[in-house]
Amino acid sequence: KLKNAINRIEKVADISKYESAIKIVERNLNKRGWFQSTEEIMVVLELLRWKIKVHHQVKIYSYSVDFVLPDLKVVLEIDGPMHRLNSVKEKESIRDELICLALGSDYEVIRINTENINLNVTKLLDGIKAIKKYRRNKK
Repeated sequence: KLKNAINRIEKVADISKYESAIKIVERNLNKRGWFQSTEEIMVVLELLRWKIKVHHQVKIYSYSVDFVLPDLKVVLEIDGPMHRLNSVKEKESIRDELICLALGSDYEVIRINTENINLNVTKLLDGIKAIKKYRRNKK
């Protein structure tokens, strides 16, 4: 999965900028339950490249979330194709509310689908910031 992630990132970015992030991921690669997809690895590499503090596979109540980004006050979920089903979206909406209640009202859950990660993971941080700004302006 790490090799696949590196290959995909190389298509859109200079991989030498990810050297320290790759070393961190290599050290944590075999932790149980971590990095369940190539896209999760791509995400953590991108976040670490920008020195964003990342907690992976965090337990909140009975849920496990992909990433908690405490400095951004974001829970980041990476969603595959299954997550587009309406029945799944309803359950996730309730789950997301409970997670935000547990972490505090200043946190929000942001869901990014794997297609967007694969298109160009280097847009991830800008995307997160844009979503937060949009939601803030909507209130």
